[in-house]
Amino acid sequence: RISRWCGDADKFESIDGRLEDATFCIAGSIAETDDGCIYISDSGTIRKFDGQEFSTLNMEQYYIKADVLRAADNVLYVLSDVWYDLSGKPKYGLFKVDGNNFVPIVEFDAENTNIKDFAVCKNYLYYALSIPFADSSSLTRLNIETGESEVLCALDYTVRGICADENKIYMSCYDEVGSYAYITEYDNTSGEI
Repeated sequence: RISRWCGDADKFESIDGRLEDATFCIAGSIAETDDGCIYISDSGTIRKFDGQEFSTLNMEQYYIKADVLRAADNVLYVLSDVWYDLSGKPKYGLFKVDGNNFVPIVEFDAENTNIKDFAVCKNYLYYALSIPFADSSSLTRLNIETGESEVLCALDYTVRGICADENKIYMSCYDEVGSYAYITEYDNTSGEI
């Protein structure tokens, strides 16, 4: 059974407040931290439900818009939507949220690459970096503590969704033939696939 938790189908605006009063403009990705807080991306903003009410995080970097949210322990991670740097180049990135700040983990060139989703497991972020119109990706593991990344393998398809646990990476993918779901076993210590 699925029931509505909060929001109003007749209102397309972001209103903070108690569960019964809160509304969303366009609710997107959702993540829960170990302390029980629930975060929802809403038209680029991050909304936090602390168990009592919703509030909107007023991020210092107002030009960075949240797209995909993931949580590990009590840390919230964000895959941003595209923004433009001071030279006019389109960028996007993976960030850790610290209070009202996006702390950069890694930033990408939005003209030549694309990430649809990412996963967090232990001290690692997993993402599939795609080249637009190429129907291929590279599965990458990034150490959150050191910032070091390594390509685990090349993929002949575009990854749309990804999650990981200590033993497996789960991916939903597509190519010119159709859609697939893959489970890839790997050694989380060595990165062997």
